[in-house]
Amino acid sequence: MTIYLRVILAFVVLAFIIIMLELISRRTLSLKYSLLWLLVCVVLILLVAFPNLLGIIAHILHIELPINALYLVSIFILMLISLSLTVIVSRQTVRIRNMAQENALMERRIRTIEKLLEEKKEEKK
Repeated sequence: MTIYLRVILAFVVLAFIIIMLELISRRTLSLKYSLLWLLVCVVLILLVAFPNLLGIIAHILHIELPINALYLVSIFILMLISLSLTVIVSRQTVRIRNMAQENALMERRIRTIEKLLEEKKEEKK
């Protein structure tokens, strides 16, 4: 990997980190959901700073070419992100369903109270 490419990749990763930190500061992106993205950025910075690291990973995993190791690591990271997002969506689905059920129960209670109040008004007349 040429030094020119390494510098460009380092700037891209740093720009991504800055954008992510800005989203966190604006509270557009929750901190707990951004930790996985920060981990991805750390891995990318390590790979840019130490390009031989990919060759070492390829050798350890008995992969012939380092680029294939990069694809494998990339697929693994994407699977982690997908799993993380699936867990988040599943939790949110349960929370939304529970909130909808609680809302329906509260509406029923309110209607019952309103009906009782109307009956008391009619009795007083």
